Amino acid sequence: MVLSTLLAFVLGRSVARSLTRVSAAAQALTRGETDVRAPVSGPREVRALARTFNPITDRVEATRHVQRDFVATVSHEMKTPLTSIQGFSQALLDGTAAEPGRFKRAVTVIHAEAGRMRRLVDDLLLLARFDAGQVQMRLRDVELHTLLRQFVEGMTP
Repeated sequence: MVLSTLLAFVLGRSVARSLTRVSAAAQALTRGETDVRAPVSGPREVRALARTFNPITDRVEATRHVQRDFVATVSHEMKTPLTSIQGFSQALLDGTAAEPGRFKRAVTVIHAEAGRMRRLVDDLLLLARFDAGQVQMRLRDVELHTLLRQFVEGMTP
């Protein structure tokens, strides 16, 4: 009886210690520490749990990396039309675009870039709806020539 109790105590501590390590890794992950891994040690079931847990941390880290890249891309995409709007509006303010042809061109670019910003914001809202599962994607054709022409017009000083 004493030997059985001692063996149960040792085994129980071993399992508890292994589970505590996996639990600590899970808690670290909930705090945002994505570089943490659960040690693959202890009884077979606990090792299986750790082997299941560790790829989850890899996926979380990959998702965070994609989010950072996405934010950087969106920031860049929004900065481009803002730069055009600022440049052409400055030309209007300082009189550089006072001549009727230049004035009309500056106003046209400002209008187009403001529309581009609005579309970017609309796209962000649509992505949020996709993420929430409220919308399904539908493919459509795009006129590449028209898209390139609009890009060149928007970037031409």
